Amino acid sequence: MLSGSFIQGLWMFLHIVGFGAVFAGMLAGPMLERQFQGSTDWNSRAKIGMVLMRLSLVGRLAMLLLLVSGIGNMVNYGFTMANAFSGDAWWLGVKIVLWAVMLANGQIFAMKMQHVRGGILQKVLAGNVPPDAEAALKSTYGGANMYFRMQGFFLLVIVVMAIFRP
Repeated sequence: MLSGSFIQGLWMFLHIVGFGAVFAGMLAGPMLERQFQGSTDWNSRAKIGMVLMRLSLVGRLAMLLLLVSGIGNMVNYGFTMANAFSGDAWWLGVKIVLWAVMLANGQIFAMKMQHVRGGILQKVLAGNVPPDAEAALKSTYGGANMYFRMQGFFLLVIVVMAIFRP
């Protein structure tokens, strides 16, 4: 039988791994996005776009891991969902809501952007560059930039709340 301290350590380990993956993605994503937007070569764009798609998937899975392991940590420390939104632990409830918003943001906006980009890049890789490909890709640039800003803001708020525990 597993001891309580082992389970507590496991939840914390998973939480740290998840945070590391999300943080790495939040650093690499905007850099790759700038490379993607600045590239004029279709093959380079296709390669960078595929890396961005994989990074997005890893990021969403890491965020889900963080959400689940965070709730597991709360349970191990004696918090329940009921007292996470009231009393001295209200900030835990806010963190859960912000993580859920970040996860939904990734699922809704990143997936929509990836669908548009993926369709264009698949045609490019097949050797068939659509005439409106450049305009269609450029239409996703503003959304991508806003997505990374929003996710970065939410992550910053969550980290500040975790450090200072208001």
